[in-house]
Amino acid sequence: MNEEQRFWSHVHKSTNPDECWEWQGTLRNGYGEFKRHIYARRYSYQLANGPIPNGMMIDHICFNRRCVNPQHLRLATNSQNMEHLQGAFKNNKSCGIRGVTWAKHANMWKVQVCHNYHRYRGGYFHNLAEAEQAAITLRNKVMQFNDLDRTPISNNN
Repeated sequence: MNEEQRFWSHVHKSTNPDECWEWQGTLRNGYGEFKRHIYARRYSYQLANGPIPNGMMIDHICFNRRCVNPQHLRLATNSQNMEHLQGAFKNNKSCGIRGVTWAKHANMWKVQVCHNYHRYRGGYFHNLAEAEQAAITLRNKVMQFNDLDRTPISNNN
């Protein structure tokens, strides 16, 4: 068995080529690891598209860390990869909405979006839904790679 065959032997491909192909081998930080210090997503991307340019990352369009479907992988800079996050950061314990936190001193929801080491303030809101929409609007203004904010979410989940 050659290296490529060995790689694909660790992948569960769904019958639908548009769905995730999940890595079944070793995981490191939730990501598939093919060989020591070689992430499965990077190996899959290289098989389909060739070498990865220096300084570029592989971004999961599907947000599934175990996915190695080349259709779900794209090149991204670190900044772009940080824009394309799903959900709130782990340190946001107040509501789970990215860019929205509870401001105890104001007794309101505070909107603040961080991008490229800058903080963009979106204001304070009494209503969580309004704060969430303000955070989305602000992210769309300062970020260009955040597909999740620009893609209508299906109700079929």
